[in-house]
Order: sequence, then structure tokens, then C-alpha cells
Amino acid sequence: MNSLQDIVIRPELKSEAVAVENMICRTFGNNHQSSLLGSLRSNVLFKRNLSLIALMDNDPKGHLLLFPGYLRAESGIYRTLTLVMISVLPDFQQQGIGSMLLAAGIDEARAGHFAYILVCGAPGFFCRAGFASVTDYNIHRKETGVKSQMLILETEPGSLGQLKGHVEFPELPTSENRLKRSDV
Repeated sequence: MNSLQDIVIRPELKSEAVAVENMICRTFGNNHQSSLLGSLRSNVLFKRNLSLIALMDNDPKGHLLLFPGYLRAESGIYRTLTLVMISVLPDFQQQGIGSMLLAAGIDEARAGHFAYILVCGAPGFFCRAGFASVTDYNIHRKETGVKSQMLILETEPGSLGQLKGHVEFPELPTSENRLKRSDV
């Protein structure tokens, strides 16, 4: 088996869309996540540099998707990213590929001047990368008004402070609202 030194992490190319969707289907055993990825790719807010793949021998072994959103707080509105999905093929899990993808995603968030990354996920994994519970910062989702197992990572030092507010997610395409990248 190859080593982590053989893994290349970079933004997904348009020509790799089908290979990435197939890898995600194999990872999760269904097409729900790949369908979500397809919907988000057609959204005007999709940024290709935030859809990262882990390649070994030019074959996708993992994928991470960050998607822009907003955190509305008493002190203003802050650009944030939501970690929508992170996936690694089962035969390649527990080898550090997910951690490599996450580190690269955090680097992209910092480069893009996003203040935070939000995720609903395994606290054990994400807290090792510096994420903390949103309940520590009095943040909740606007849709429910209820705090969840959502985690947050500060990507601009000092930006969390005593922040409190709610998270707003951008409107996603539906059958009634089909705003596509080609419409912009």
C-alpha cells in the first residue's frame, strides 16, 4: 500500500466530478451525499477551491466540501464556511487522509478570509483540529433556534471573543428556485 506521502490534496477539477461522486457513493454506500454535492456545485455560491480531493495515483481516495454561509451576531454579519462533508474510502480510513483534507480546508478558509468554519460532526475528530462546541459561544442555528452538536473553528485569531448569534445558511437550489452558476 502507498503511504501518506503519496497523497496529493488539491481542489477538485470539473473533469473529476463523476469520479468524486462515485468515490463518495462507495464511501457512504448510497448516493445521498453525492446528490447533495451535485446540487451544491450548481449553486452560485459554490467555490471550486473549497471542494478538495485527496488523490493517490490520480485516483480520488477522499473529498472535503466547504460551503459559504453567514454567522449573524449582535456585533455584525461574518462570512463563515460550513463543512458539508468529508469522506474517505473505507479502505483508506484511519490513515490520516481525513486529517490532511481537514488541514487543507482550514488553510483555504484562512486564505479566503472566512472567520469561522462550522460543522456538525464527530467531536472527537474535529476537536483535535481545534473545533469547539458552538454552545461555548452562545451560537445557534436560525432554522431551529436550538443549539445542536454543531462545532466551530475560529480561522481568524481573536474573532470569536464573546460572539453570540445564529447561523444562516444560503438558499440552496430547489425545483422552484434554480439559481445556477450559469445564471450569474
